[in-house]
Amino acid sequence: MRAIGREAGVAVGLANYHFNSRRELLADVIATSRSHFLGLAETRVPDAPGPQTLRRILEMTRGLVDVMPDWYRVGADLDAQALRDDDLAALAAANKDRGQADARAYFETVCRAFDVPPPEDVEGISAALLAAFDGLAVRALIDRDFDAVPAFKALERMSVATLAPEQSPVGDEWDLDPLSGGDAPGSERADR
Repeated sequence: MRAIGREAGVAVGLANYHFNSRRELLADVIATSRSHFLGLAETRVPDAPGPQTLRRILEMTRGLVDVMPDWYRVGADLDAQALRDDDLAALAAANKDRGQADARAYFETVCRAFDVPPPEDVEGISAALLAAFDGLAVRALIDRDFDAVPAFKALERMSVATLAPEQSPVGDEWDLDPLSGGDAPGSERADR
């Protein structure tokens, strides 16, 4: 908490007044960041046919690492620490549960856009999507030369093939700045 107070430029007593523990602070940071992203995304999901809706959601998910890189850094740090700390493991598991619920909600939005019911294994698909999104974000943060777009295009092709095999994904054009105008306060947009 001393290091956090020092980094934030506030007295440690003030940090301790608002947050009784590192866990409580992390939970608040994660919840605030998730709420900010969902607010950004809510206004940018089109009311469009399946392929366009899917593409936009994938573009936003890929773009989030540019807009809110610290969210992924905190999540990766939390996951690593949770492997050794049972108290943080509960917080990390709850964070993954909320992330999976978010992935499921967006996947169900895509299903509605394709006018198909969600598959029976929607929970498994949501967990796999969350793992892919988190893994690609961390890879992009640790390897500045990594281009995640081909992986997102593969997720797009797999999704279209699963939901509506008779349809085709949107063309090759990819919006590399889908969340422009909605940067998180204090975030640093990555140079991509």
